[in-house]
This record gives sequence, C-alpha cells and structure tokens, in this order.
Amino acid sequence: MDWREKLFGKVLVKSGQSGQLENVATMEALVDCVEEGEGAVCGIYFSFANISDESDDFGVRLEEVYNKVHPRLKVVQVVLWAHVGTPEGPVEREAGFHRSLIGKPWFAVPFHDVDTKRRLTQKYSIAVGVPTLVIRGRAVRDALLADPLGERFPWPAPPLQEVLRGVQLQGDGHTKLYEELPPDSVRVFYFAAHWCPPCRAFAPSLCSALAAVRKRRAKYANTQLILVSSDRSEQSYNRTVQSVSSVDALAVPWSAVEARLALPSALGVAGIPALVLTSPTGSVLTVNGRTHLAADPLGLSAVEARLALPLALGVAGIPALVLTSPTGSVLTVNGRTHLAADPLGLSAVEARLALPSALGVAGIPALVLTSPTGSVLLTVNGRMHLAADPLGLVS
Repeated sequence: MDWREKLFGKVLVKSGQSGQLENVATMEALVDCVEEGEGAVCGIYFSFANISDESDDFGVRLEEVYNKVHPRLKVVQVVLWAHVGTPEGPVEREAGFHRSLIGKPWFAVPFHDVDTKRRLTQKYSIAVGVPTLVIRGRAVRDALLADPLGERFPWPAPPLQEVLRGVQLQGDGHTKLYEELPPDSVRVFYFAAHWCPPCRAFAPSLCSALAAVRKRRAKYANTQLILVSSDRSEQSYNRTVQSVSSVDALAVPWSAVEARLALPSALGVAGIPALVLTSPTGSVLTVNGRTHLAADPLGLSAVEARLALPLALGVAGIPALVLTSPTGSVLTVNGRTHLAADPLGLSAVEARLALPSALGVAGIPALVLTSPTGSVLLTVNGRMHLAADPLGLVS
C-alpha cells in the first residue's frame, strides 16, 4: 500500500464551491507529494473544532503561509475536539467539523473516520487543544509562526548537535557537555513541565523503566536521560528536575533558553509529556517513546522478549505455532495441529459450506459416518441405518 493511503486511508474530503464536502481519492489529492526528497510536501494539520480563531489563530497563520508556498505544500486537516467541559453530542460535533472546513483550500480526513484520526493523533503525540502542523514526522508549529512569509519552508530541523553544542547539561552536583556523553549511549530526551499533570504521573514509570533497561542490558548501561523543561518559572523547573533525579538525569539548564526552545523543533515534539530516543550521532530512533514505554514497561529488549515469549504463550518445544487475538489473548497453542487438519486455511464458515460437497450430501437432515481419520467414507445413509438399527447393534 502506498504511504499516502497508509497514513490517511483511501478517501479524503474537501469543501466544494457550494460549501458541501466532496470526497476525493487520497492518491488523487496527494498525487504530487513525495515522502522524502524533492517534490511537494504533505503537511498534517491537527485542529480543534471547538477552539475559535480568536483563541488560537494558528489556522489563520497556516492558511496565509499555505497561500505563499502552495503548490509545494499540500495539507490534510485532522479535525479533533478539545474535551474541556464540552456537552456537545455527535450532531454538534459533525456541524463543527463542517464549519472548520468551509472555504479551506486543502483536504481533510472524513468526520466518521475515527480510527485514522486516533492513529494519527497517537503517532504524532498531539497535545489536546494545541493546533499544530506536522511535516515529515516533525511538528513545525513554532517554526511556521516564526516564519510568516514561508521563506524557510519546509522548516528543516536544526541539527541536534548544533542546538546543544557548548550547553552544560546539569546533573546532580555536576555538569557535562552534550558532546562529552559516552559515544555508545542512547539519549532519551524527556520533554516535561511541573505544571503538566500527565508529566508528573509519567515520571515515576519512566524512571522505573530506564533503571530496568540499564540493569538488564549491559549494552544500554550508559543510556542517558536528558530533561528538556517547558516550565514557566525556575522554581517549577527545579521540581521537574527533581522528579527524574533518581536515574541521574541531565537537564538542559534553565538559563539555556535558546536551546530549550529549539529542541522541540529539532526533535519534532508538539506537546508534553514526550519522549524521544536518539542514537549517539543524533539520529532519531523514535519520537513515540511514551507509546513504547506503555507497551513495554519493563524495558524488555527484542532478545529478552524472544526469551520471555515461550513462557508467556505456553510453548514447551519447537516447532510450535500459537495464534492470538489482536489484544494478545491466546486463541490456540495447537496451531500445528489445526494447520495439518486444515491446510487450505478454511475458516469455520467456509468449512461448513464445503462439507456437504466433500461428503456427498444433497439435502438435510443427513447423517454421514466416516473413519476416525476422515479418509474413509463409511456411509452417507446414516439416517437409514439408524432407523433400521436404533440400538446400534451390529449384524
């Protein structure tokens, strides 16, 4: 499947001249967009239907820049709803969705495509109530607002090493330059603030997971947590630093304002809490560290997970075939047996439809007797034999 359909599905919508929404095939809408390299860029605009332009004019500023850089920029809008004591129901929300798109020159994910909206929101860690634009995996809200003429479009990320060059990261009683970190250390950038309740709730699980990773794998013993604070006062900043002090975290200093403001753009962060993992050279390994942490709170590596899976799935030997549901519930540990019995992969429904033909049954009720292996057809006239010999007496 093409990357555009993987992101947005097969159909987008757009406001027509009459104000009605029209369906447009995703591949047609984004035909000249490229995932990497030279060509039109696809931007994903996350907006909130119950936040007016007067409260946050990002949508207005985006449209101004869009008109300057189009057709180099194609936009797909994802209309969300900020749940801040809003009593509106589905009808009101769909009306808000339509209002958000009237007169807009770009496309949008359909109102009822909730799965795509949820997946995109989670993929890019979108903060509730903060409209933003994501380009090639990076949030560029701040970069766009700082460049109203679009002169630096598509706002490439500043190199991480440049942002942190010469910055004395602060630890518990010591400081260290970013370039002095061990050359084999994975860097875990934690974006947080004390005023953010989810950040305060997330910090303990983050510290536990990081401690587990360092203990379990010598390869990751030097993994370094680096705090990037969004606090509004130095007092709050110090509290955030304290929340991760148990794992010897380093923090971008309160005084290094330029670096603290540049890092979210450099690493594609749109909201907090956020967890971004990079290699020692600055390559981003994942911007969805929180999602990975939630899925693997013990910090199991691929090797450890491979060792743990047989026990978790009840496997005693190999070869073995275990089927699970999407939620992880075990459907069967006897996949090999089922495969041998059903090599064509017939489902229960398909098997039910195929059996009459396989056993020569033309109508119902019918009673067919076979050998235990199913290979020998004993009789298709079971009803007749039962009527003649109801007690099952052999002659």
